Amino acid sequence: MIYPIWLSDLYRAHKEEYMEAFSEFFDAGVFIGGPAVREFEKNIAAYLGAAEAVGCGNGTQALELALKAHGIGRGDEVITTANTYYATARAIVNTGADAVFCDVDENGLLDPDLLEALITERTRAVLPVHLYGLCADLDAIREICGRHGIVCVEDCAHALGSESGGEKIGSRSRCACFSLYPTKNLGAFGDAGFIATDDPELAAKMRRLRYYTSDPERLEFQADGMHTRLDPLHASLLNVSLRHVEEWNAVRRRHRAYYVRRFQGAVPYLKKMEEPGVVPYVFPIVADDQKAFSDHLQSRGIVPQIHYRPDLHRIGHLLPGGKTCAAGSLPRTEYLNAHVVSIPISPTVTDEEAEQVADAVLDYWRGR
Repeated sequence: MIYPIWLSDLYRAHKEEYMEAFSEFFDAGVFIGGPAVREFEKNIAAYLGAAEAVGCGNGTQALELALKAHGIGRGDEVITTANTYYATARAIVNTGADAVFCDVDENGLLDPDLLEALITERTRAVLPVHLYGLCADLDAIREICGRHGIVCVEDCAHALGSESGGEKIGSRSRCACFSLYPTKNLGAFGDAGFIATDDPELAAKMRRLRYYTSDPERLEFQADGMHTRLDPLHASLLNVSLRHVEEWNAVRRRHRAYYVRRFQGAVPYLKKMEEPGVVPYVFPIVADDQKAFSDHLQSRGIVPQIHYRPDLHRIGHLLPGGKTCAAGSLPRTEYLNAHVVSIPISPTVTDEEAEQVADAVLDYWRGR
C-alpha cells in the first residue's frame, strides 16, 4: 500500500540525532518550559522570517490563544471557511464567539470578494485558511480587515514552508497559527503547535495567556488564561526536525511538479498548486465522483484522503442556536467538499510510488 505518510520511515535516517536530543532533554531534567522551548521558538521564527514565535499545545489551541489575545469572546463574530478541518471552527466556538462562514474561490480559499458583505458590527476577526499549503489572498483580506478595524488570524496548519511573493507564510503576520501534528510538513512526536507574529508585545501577551498564571507563587490567576504549553520534549525533537524540513519540503515540491506535469490537461486539480512557492500538504484532485475515484485508488493499493467532510456550516453546535446553514448556501465550498480527493505526496512517498499514483489517477480519467 502507498500511504499518505509513514512517520517511522521519515525519521529513521536521523535516528541518532533524535536520540541525542532526547538524551540531552533527559539529562537536563526540565520537563516544563525551559531552554528547549525557547530555542525552538527562536529557531522557527528565524526559519519563517517572523519576529517572534509562541509555542503551545496544538494547532487548535494556537488559534484559540490568538483569538483570546485579541479579546475575542462571547458576542463577537469571526469569519472563516467551511471546507477546512473541524478544529478551525471549533477554536472560534471555544472562545465563546460565533463562527460565520464565507464561501471560497475556485482553489478552495476564502474569497475576498464575498468577505465584506459578511462583516457586521460584531465582527472582530477574519480567519483565512491556507488550505493544502496554498496561500489565501492575504493582501486583499488584510486590506479589508484594516478598513474595518478587525484582525486577521491565519490558519497555517497545512502551510509550513509555503511561500507567497518570495516570503514564507507567517513571515509578516499579525497571528499565523501552525499545527505541528505529526503528519504536517513539520510535525512533532505528538500534539504541538505555535503562533508566529510580527508583534513582540502580542507575543509576550500570548505567552502569559498560554497558562493560567504567570505568577511564580501561583497566587494570582488570569480569567482568560489557558493550559496550552509546548512540551520541551517535543521542542527538543522539533529542533532536530527543523534541520531537515527543507529537505522534506523539497520532496513534496518535486512530487507536486511531477503530478502537475502528468495531469495537466487530463485531470482536474486545484490550479494554484502550479505556483512555485507552494509546499503541498496534500495534492487535491477534483473528482467527478468522490467515492468512485477513492475506491479506484484503493483498488490500486493507494490510500486516498478526503479533505474535508462534513461541511462545517452544516454542524449545528458550531453555529449560533444550533441552526445550520441551508444546503446550497456555500456552493463552491459544498462542491469541493463533495468532490476533492487527496493523493499521497509526502516525503515518505518514493518517486516510484509517485509514478504509480499518477498512473492510477490517469487510468481512472481515461475510463471516464
